[in-house]
Amino acid sequence: MTTNNKNRKLTPKQERFALNLFKGLSQRESYLQAGYSNNSNVAIVDNHAYELANKGEIMERLSELQEETKNTAIAEKNEAGEVATEILRSRFSDFDLENPTKEQLKSASVREVVKTVHYGKDEEMTVAYKLKLESPLAAIDRLADLYSWKKGVQINDNRTYNILVQGDEARDRFTKLLTGKRPEIIEGETPQDKGGEDGTT
Repeated sequence: MTTNNKNRKLTPKQERFALNLFKGLSQRESYLQAGYSNNSNVAIVDNHAYELANKGEIMERLSELQEETKNTAIAEKNEAGEVATEILRSRFSDFDLENPTKEQLKSASVREVVKTVHYGKDEEMTVAYKLKLESPLAAIDRLADLYSWKKGVQINDNRTYNILVQGDEARDRFTKLLTGKRPEIIEGETPQDKGGEDGTT
């Protein structure tokens, strides 16, 4: 990626801002890291960053950067997904193991090809191929990473507890528990009355 600005309308700070946005930083981070004022009011910084990001020159520069990075030598997301899908869907029955074609041997799903040659009594040559295919489970993982599929089991615990607290004193003690404060022991009450030696329940 070049940092030379073909469009000379941008200042050095604007160029840095555009590059930061292109790298995936937020508008606020891009704005601050480009060297713009770090106003203590976040709303003002966000507003300035938003306005700058939507300037025509900045948007044009981002388009230029995206064009510069388009390279046919590098696989795009969809192409990588197609390869992983080919691996996932491949079966040994898809291949002619006695005489596989070059296209079959070049398949993304073929991890290893072992060719053995045998000679019979009459000097007759027989060729056998042994193929090892890529793991379909690994292909599923690749697809999950590419397309942000959720992995594993997600358990949501949506239980609700209703707690009835009666009386001002009980409500105050319960509020202290919820806020992380330890309620005081009521005069005449021992820690054992609360449920344990240390007062825990």
